[in-house]
Amino acid sequence: MLSISGWLVGITALWYVGFGCFFGFFLFYKGKRSDAYALAYMGLSIVFGSLLLLGPTTDFLHVLIIGRNIDNSNGIVGILSFTSGSLGILFALLASSEVLNPKLKKPILIIFSVLGVIWEVILYVDPLSSIKFTEPSTPGQDIIDSQLIIGSPLFYIEMIYLISLIIFNGFGFLLRAFKSSGILRNKFLIMSIGYILYIGGLFMESSVTNAYFLIFIRAMLTICFILWYIGLREASEQPDKKKKIKKEIKIEQGLFRITERPNYLSEEEVTYYKERKICLVCKGKVAGINYICPKCDTLYCMKCVELLTDRENACWVCNKPFDESKPSKPHDLIEEKVEEKKKYKVLKP
Repeated sequence: MLSISGWLVGITALWYVGFGCFFGFFLFYKGKRSDAYALAYMGLSIVFGSLLLLGPTTDFLHVLIIGRNIDNSNGIVGILSFTSGSLGILFALLASSEVLNPKLKKPILIIFSVLGVIWEVILYVDPLSSIKFTEPSTPGQDIIDSQLIIGSPLFYIEMIYLISLIIFNGFGFLLRAFKSSGILRNKFLIMSIGYILYIGGLFMESSVTNAYFLIFIRAMLTICFILWYIGLREASEQPDKKKKIKKEIKIEQGLFRITERPNYLSEEEVTYYKERKICLVCKGKVAGINYICPKCDTLYCMKCVELLTDRENACWVCNKPFDESKPSKPHDLIEEKVEEKKKYKVLKP
């Protein structure tokens, strides 16, 4: 019969896996439906991240149904727990690269896919050499615990994963928060805090054995999932009636037809669009964060970026090419003082 600690460990593991899978698939569906790839990647990372506790969850259900712990002679509990780890990290890094620097997606995909294959091969070929298991003294009384052995191959790969995650997703979003303002600043900061807390929670999860502490740790990990979503979801803003901005876009039968680039773009207008998560081109609300110019932080939706890439391939504010591999037709920019406000004048070729 399960002890109190066994019940606590099992129930919290079951909750973490169930909530993470449901919430992650919801975000993946929402991201795919709105073409918000960062949100879709994040949804998949939450799904695979929640499956890190699939081993103790399976053992808990096995004890409830059969009355004894699962046969772990071949390390099945560790295999169930650590199989999804590499995929969770991969999709988390793809989500951050989609937001911070889309050019990093391809190298991240290649490098961490190779690491993931190595991880899975070691895990399935010889799990007992890299994972330490703690069996309950009385079968069926507690849940089997599994931890990576310090100095094992999987341990070093895990360190690479976690260090990469805290650099790209933790400090990367934090640095971008310092360079941004308004709503974008708050969202980048929320995502940074969420990832830093999550990585800290993973370290505590792997080292703490007290069931009562595990309740708070797993609750914190669940809250981190919600923080990630808050950072990427579309901001709910009330329209500013005092601010009337002329639209430079026409919508005909669902297709965007971009008109000419405006002759003047004031710094005030650019800041207004960024703070309210409005695409500079179509003036529409951006679902999540689709594309941010790495040089000037101007916000675009992906549809407008694709159209601009085919036309001039240059940011409307700083002229940085959207696609470095393609030729660009930047407009010459000069700064003028107009009523003591900085404006960017476009000299058309």
